[in-house]
Amino acid sequence: MTRGRVVLLVVMLCALVAPPAALAHVNLLSSDPVTQSRLDSPPKAVRLRFNEPVTVSANAIAVLAADGTVVSGTARTEDSGYVVVAPLSGLSRGNG
Repeated sequence: MTRGRVVLLVVMLCALVAPPAALAHVNLLSSDPVTQSRLDSPPKAVRLRFNEPVTVSANAIAVLAADGTVVSGTARTEDSGYVVVAPLSGLSRGNG
């Protein structure tokens, strides 16, 4: 077998092995507050828990009030990257 065919065979084998890893997705496990929930008072933050660690940019979460005003702050990760937190401010009762 020539060197070119060996390289081609290795590339093809890698292509067969790699797709399962490439098809894996991070899944949202829970959120706090829960979607569409009614709260007695405005939440201080939004927390999203994932099944795998994630990385986020500062503006990864945008929470908007009913009038379109952005009420979320800079997003950050906690719990070794499994939880994303965005602090909230400027919400008053009945504002969302």
